[in-house]
Amino acid sequence: FGGSTMNWGSRCRPLDEIDFEKRNWIPYSGWPFKKSDLDAFYERAQKICQLGDYNYDPDYWIKSKDALLKLKDSRISHSVFQFAKSGKKDFGKLYRKDIKKASNIKTFLYSNVTQLVVDEYVNSIRYVQVTCLNGNTFHVNAKHFILATGGIENPRILLNSNIGNQNDLVGRFFMEHPGLWNGGILLLSHSFPKFSPKIYQQHPVKDHGLQTILQLTLETKIKSRLGNYFCCMGNFVTMKSSDFYYYSPERAIRRTHQVIAPFDKMVTKSNYVKNDAEYFHFWEEAEQIPNPESRVTLMDEKDALGMPRIKLNWKLSQIDINNFKRSRQIMAEAIAHSGLGRVKLEEPITFGWNKHHMGTTRMHENPKLGVVNSDCKVHNITNLYIAGSSVFPTGGASNPTLTIVALAIRLADHIKNRVVNHE
Repeated sequence: FGGSTMNWGSRCRPLDEIDFEKRNWIPYSGWPFKKSDLDAFYERAQKICQLGDYNYDPDYWIKSKDALLKLKDSRISHSVFQFAKSGKKDFGKLYRKDIKKASNIKTFLYSNVTQLVVDEYVNSIRYVQVTCLNGNTFHVNAKHFILATGGIENPRILLNSNIGNQNDLVGRFFMEHPGLWNGGILLLSHSFPKFSPKIYQQHPVKDHGLQTILQLTLETKIKSRLGNYFCCMGNFVTMKSSDFYYYSPERAIRRTHQVIAPFDKMVTKSNYVKNDAEYFHFWEEAEQIPNPESRVTLMDEKDALGMPRIKLNWKLSQIDINNFKRSRQIMAEAIAHSGLGRVKLEEPITFGWNKHHMGTTRMHENPKLGVVNSDCKVHNITNLYIAGSSVFPTGGASNPTLTIVALAIRLADHIKNRVVNHE
């Protein structure tokens, strides 16, 4: 109970304005509304996610003029991520009592939705089929339904129910945030100005966390026709269990880090070596270009609930690779031009991913280009909505949770209005 927040780093940042815009150099880009239309919901999402004020300008949080690196190249700038208050990132623990006490909420645990059953005469969902591992099954009837099971399970349930796929879009456009850990090293110049290295790592500010990052400016992304990209800097030489996920040559132990991740905190002091030399490693993350061939499909094999298992074919295009290479090249050049030092970029590039599953029930007003409309309602179904990052038309480079919560609040308001108006 609590979903992905049970294993969530709580790194939060809204999407940038350009992420919502139609960009002619990025196929299938553009949301059906602007960031300004979502700002009020982002602000409400900040509180639910246990964050600070809705402000991502470093100058708002960092008062010392000498704390930030002096960026003298106009192609790059600073931004920040926020992190949830200590001990308050697991939504299952945080909101369990409220949900349990609510008189208008009934929660079924250990109950798995396996199929949506549609009334074809009125194009609406009649009920959902629920199956339990102990063999019990039952139906749930409602006036409105919201599918909120994640970027892989949402299309899985739709495909298994044969709903919403009249234009062969369900499961397509799967996106991740391709990442590169220790992809570059900044060797500081002997004359670099003083700054505070700790602000470039997660650190406490008031009652939540903050981390400063480097990004390409809006003008740079437009002029160079690039997707979104940022990099974090760390002044520790590290090797945590999760690093094996990215560096295993055969990648045969992709999920080993999930098993031993809880031990990271126990061995932090022995695994983190203070960096006495003046160099910093980079963690880079980028936007993936929407690609209809990157997709989730169903297999013939069934799981314990009788559901078809999924096959995930994550495809990065040459555009993604070129964007990433050019973005990090500009970042390295701009850092050097600012007189901060020299950046050594690691080659070849071996991407990891961030478990950010996006795009598989994408949003578009045209049903030939999207599974849901701007209200997150499935096209041609009157009472079925989808919540989560599966509705993202593009994913930007920011972690998706804050946007997921903002869209969920927006959707809740929309459905409440429908109920009030007896729709």
